[in-house]
Amino acid sequence: MKKNDILALIAVAVSILVPAPGRLAYGIVLLLLLLLLSVLGTAFRFLIKKIKMDDLEPVLTAVMLVSVTVLYKQFLIMISPLTALVLGFVIYLPALSAFVITGMHRKTEEPLSAQIRSEFFHTGSFCLPALGVFLLRDIVGYGTLTLPSYGGLAELTLIAPKDRNYLGTFFASAPGALIILAIATMCVSFAFRYHKSGEESHAV
Repeated sequence: MKKNDILALIAVAVSILVPAPGRLAYGIVLLLLLLLLSVLGTAFRFLIKKIKMDDLEPVLTAVMLVSVTVLYKQFLIMISPLTALVLGFVIYLPALSAFVITGMHRKTEEPLSAQIRSEFFHTGSFCLPALGVFLLRDIVGYGTLTLPSYGGLAELTLIAPKDRNYLGTFFASAPGALIILAIATMCVSFAFRYHKSGEESHAV
């Protein structure tokens, strides 16, 4: 993975993980939308290429992603109004993230099926660690494990309120999410430098 791709993924992580509430249930809703948008965005870019409207690709893709997000939110309002209310404008952030991700891994010479599989893999590779962050914030911050449900959240208490501490609650907040991402970014940066130095030593 190139350095620019890593920086783009960090930006995507910040845009989704920091503003979103630190609950696994909300993370599942947002990351499912991101996965959906990434696959549809790849298919839509392929279609635009086929009909030779490359100049309008960024605008048309952005409009398509936002339109799908609006429909997704309306569907969410019908099945879980509380979830839609809590997420608010955050529900639109995966559209921006999908726009970035689908632009990173485009290989227009490949068949559409191969592009969709590749995009599903790349986006899924981001979604799994992101779900881990949501899970960590849910357990440490609230002492619960939550899943989406018709009423809003299906909640399982893992840590009693009297056993929770302020530090855990802090990691459920936006500043806490920033610190988690900063630590993750440091680890990725060190791994990238180690990998790069290894390649240079082999080249020599």
